[in-house]
Amino acid sequence: MQPIRKNVRWHWIFIVFLSYMMVIPGAWAQHYLTLGAGYSAALLGSDDLNLFKDTYNGVFGLDLVQPMKGFDVSVGMRWEIGYRRWSKINMAFFLGSQNFSGTDQARFYSGERQFTLDVKTYFVEFEAGRTIKKFFINGVLSVFFKRDVTLSSIYSTSEEESKKALDGTFKGITAVSTDIGIALGYFKEPVCLTAKITYPLFTGGGSKTLQDRSPDKMAEGTYIFPDDYEAYLFGEGYQGVKGNIDGLKFMVTVAFVYKIKK
Repeated sequence: MQPIRKNVRWHWIFIVFLSYMMVIPGAWAQHYLTLGAGYSAALLGSDDLNLFKDTYNGVFGLDLVQPMKGFDVSVGMRWEIGYRRWSKINMAFFLGSQNFSGTDQARFYSGERQFTLDVKTYFVEFEAGRTIKKFFINGVLSVFFKRDVTLSSIYSTSEEESKKALDGTFKGITAVSTDIGIALGYFKEPVCLTAKITYPLFTGGGSKTLQDRSPDKMAEGTYIFPDDYEAYLFGEGYQGVKGNIDGLKFMVTVAFVYKIKK
């Protein structure tokens, strides 16, 4: 599943909506500080990674016992601190960090190439929606920043040096990305349970190619992870895989709440 690559104007409507909701008075509104942690999963991908997978499988063809399939479900942890306004119209604001890690591999008769993708990011998140007794359903807007992306590649058999040229730890940064989604939750002091699903509207903002800046890779001229493996192998021009790797996300969070105002 591929994230949307261009900014979508209507996500600004959602921001205005959240701002409006924040000033609506509540006859029985209660205010809480929250501290939470949870489990995250994502279907990460990009056009660059798809091109690399297709060209890599195409080059090696019948030599492969198992071709690359694309990264599996990437999993990780989420940490957050924030504020929740509990009333008929409930709202929340969070700051936190989130990480994902996933793998892919290509198996040969003589060895295996293993890929590991890690994404670490900070976020600011807004929620607003309706309360139904102790349950709530909210719209979610997430802004991720300082997205550190690392793609590690290693071939298991040292005897085939031609295949080991792609070995390395390639890193890149995407300045910002924006997600929109929905949250379902249960609230009963001192705990708030929340399940969320979000999808990227925009991933970019200064995205750079994934690079391994080690002296050996720089000297060999193989420091950029290729988007087109065939072009890379035959010394032709290629752009490289950029750090704007993103996708559908699932989060389950348990937060402890502390009442600060009646």
